[in-house]
Parts: sequence; structure tokens; C-alpha cells
Amino acid sequence: NLPNVQELAQQVQVFPVFANGRMRGVRLGAGRDSDVLTRAGLLPTDIVTQVNGIPLDGPARQADLLASLRDARQVQVEVERDGKTIRLQLGL
Repeated sequence: NLPNVQELAQQVQVFPVFANGRMRGVRLGAGRDSDVLTRAGLLPTDIVTQVNGIPLDGPARQADLLASLRDARQVQVEVERDGKTIRLQLGL
């Protein structure tokens, strides 16, 4: 059973992460309910760099990202964790 992206989206805050003056991805925070992130397989230190193959490198990607989520049943998320790239599947 895949973690639910809609539940995750309602409970998290998104913080852009920059390196060398460029957006590298986003870090997610869930405040008091950090459990929602761990159920999705995410850690508070993870940097989400791609969603469905779309790099999270700036606000210009928002339309592409929303279009890729419109009819999707699941989402592939790529994160940077401890210097390694990890791919996670989340359900809608």
C-alpha cells in the first residue's frame, strides 16, 4: 500500500533548498505530525529533487508538475539522502 500524496500535501510545508545560488530541490516539514513524512518513506533531512521526472529547480516547473499529477495514480519522487539518490513511489 503506497503512502497517499494528497494526505501528505495537506500536512506538509515546502522549503526551497539552494546551493551555489540555484534551487536544488525542496525540503519538506510536517511540524508536529512528522509521522506523515516517515509513513511516506521520507526523512526531514531529505531533499526532494524530482517528482515524476520533473526537476524541482525553480517555480517555472510548477505547471509541468501539476500536469503530471493530474491523472496519475502514483508518483515517483527522487530524493537526495546522505549524498545518495533514492527513488520512492507514493500513491494518489
